Amino acid sequence: MGTVATLYGVGAAGAALLQARQVLRRGSSCEVSARFFATYAGGYAVWLLYGLSIGSLPLILVDAAGLLCGLVTFAITLSLRGSLLRPSSWRTCPPRFRLDHRRGWLPRGVRFVAMEASNGEASGQGAGGGARTAVLEPTDEPRVDRAEQEAEHSKLPHLWASRPWPVRIVLATVPSAAYGALCGWVLGESEIAYIILAIPVAILLQLLVGLEHRNRAEAAARGFVAGASFGGFILIVNQLLIDTEPKFHIEDPKWQLAIVTAVFGAGLAWLGAGLRGQLEQPGRYLDPSQVSPAELAGMAASLVLLGSLWLPWYATSGNPNSVIDSSGTGPNSDASAWEVFATFDWLLLSACAAPFILTWIIMRGHALSWSPGEVTMIVGITCFVLILCNGVVLGKPEPGIEISLAYGWFVGLLASVGIIVGGYLRQALYTDARKPPGTL
Repeated sequence: MGTVATLYGVGAAGAALLQARQVLRRGSSCEVSARFFATYAGGYAVWLLYGLSIGSLPLILVDAAGLLCGLVTFAITLSLRGSLLRPSSWRTCPPRFRLDHRRGWLPRGVRFVAMEASNGEASGQGAGGGARTAVLEPTDEPRVDRAEQEAEHSKLPHLWASRPWPVRIVLATVPSAAYGALCGWVLGESEIAYIILAIPVAILLQLLVGLEHRNRAEAAARGFVAGASFGGFILIVNQLLIDTEPKFHIEDPKWQLAIVTAVFGAGLAWLGAGLRGQLEQPGRYLDPSQVSPAELAGMAASLVLLGSLWLPWYATSGNPNSVIDSSGTGPNSDASAWEVFATFDWLLLSACAAPFILTWIIMRGHALSWSPGEVTMIVGITCFVLILCNGVVLGKPEPGIEISLAYGWFVGLLASVGIIVGGYLRQALYTDARKPPGTL
């Protein structure tokens, strides 16, 4: 019975494609409700999340099919109204033909009006008189307002304020809630995956949210709501629906996570709105041609340093006393920098951003009071010294009994040298040297 119900559910979910086939045949979607298909797909999305949380295969199959078919039909409905990427066209219908019983098929938006001919024309018609001529006259049927079609070929996201209010509400809550639900599930599975999704990826997505706004206050308000939904659904899925032990420690009380994500979401969206203002200014915003091999080498080295944090840095021997207290590592095992350190790993993680910041400055053409590359070189030197201190100068992690350096430590050390080389090449070879004081 379960198999039959699942097959019927999948077939019923696919019935939405029949409507998509019908509107494609007609070449118009003005007779169907786009809001219905948005709600239709949203309902399946919620049930799909629930099915994933309880691990129910029938629910997952049926709701995945319904979500896919609903989104396809919704996309076809909007695309036939103008453009899938321009919400200003969603509430309008393109010109179509209508049947006039006297004149045949006429373009929608015009109609024939009979007018009395002039005296000269009437006399030329003979004794019949009363000649009439047909002219085209615009009707009051809705047309697409060109003033609402802004930046059709723009590469920037469409403005959130130009969308209908139901769509605004959905965009402000549903995507962030769905992404928070995904992060909540990952929180119970993998610490590394959760950190990647909940920090750098979430920051990038929230900046993209801000790009849909010109008004910073409006962007901050939407970012606050989206951030609260994101943090709230992380807790709802992890603590209530699947009830698993978080792989990443969240401070008590856990509800404060929603407040933190709301505040950061407002700030990131505010920055994104400011970034849009800069992108809309005339001229090139970024000039990739200014990037030299020095920046590429520095960014590659920083990515290697980032990856080395999860490689084995220290290894223990077979001695029962050869352990690493900070990571709980026992004999005949190894530990990564991320497991051993509490603060040092975050310092190295921050240092990885230096080459990327340098590349951004160069592509933007910002004027600096120092030679570009000097700060990056200093950051690399600092990383090199700190890594040496936590392996050679100050010794191994406590208690330090028969603990050896693993290959991850050497990879991190070489990566810091790569950051130094990238900064040095930029300020020494690819930048005009500054003249000594007192020279002309």
